[in-house]
Amino acid sequence: MVAPRAKPRAAPKSSLNKKTGAAAVNAPASVGTNPKVIAAQTKKAAPKKGELPECISAVHLEGEETDTVPVYDTGDVIRRKITTALQSKTGTTHNKAFLLRAFAACTSEPDKPIAATSFQRFVAHKGKTGGCSTRIFYAAYVYFEKERIAGKKKKTKFREEMEGVWGDEGMDWQHVEKPVWVMQGERPYYDQYGRLVIG
Repeated sequence: MVAPRAKPRAAPKSSLNKKTGAAAVNAPASVGTNPKVIAAQTKKAAPKKGELPECISAVHLEGEETDTVPVYDTGDVIRRKITTALQSKTGTTHNKAFLLRAFAACTSEPDKPIAATSFQRFVAHKGKTGGCSTRIFYAAYVYFEKERIAGKKKKTKFREEMEGVWGDEGMDWQHVEKPVWVMQGERPYYDQYGRLVIG
């Protein structure tokens, strides 16, 4: 007995493009034409550990490789910038995890993570010099400075005052809030620019 012959598979329908005269083939639906799959493929991946958004990584600051970028912000200013970044609903998507990766990427050891506990301790500090001797303070300053330059934003009046006060080397952030010797009757305190003043 001869087996019945299989029916030939119908060719995909085609229609004539009125503008070009070319035949457009209606291909069967596949993974490549699935809108959900296409959306997933074209969706921008979030920056990985040790990476920064391209617009920010393109900005290079002198001293980055040795963690010696001059700092011209106080602890309170950096905390305000962090708060603003976390509340922002436009531009770069900021959340705590992203900021921790981004801050670390702005140091000489980009693959050395900044712990969430360090972040919490820093934002809990108060005052011009509170938390300024930490790695996260320096790293956050570098990140926000890169972001400012990438966004072509002008320096604030306070920022310009800090440059005038601290000069080319910037704030002495590594030695703030350390014990100092004073004479009897003298009172040490930090002014609005983070300078130690003996009064």
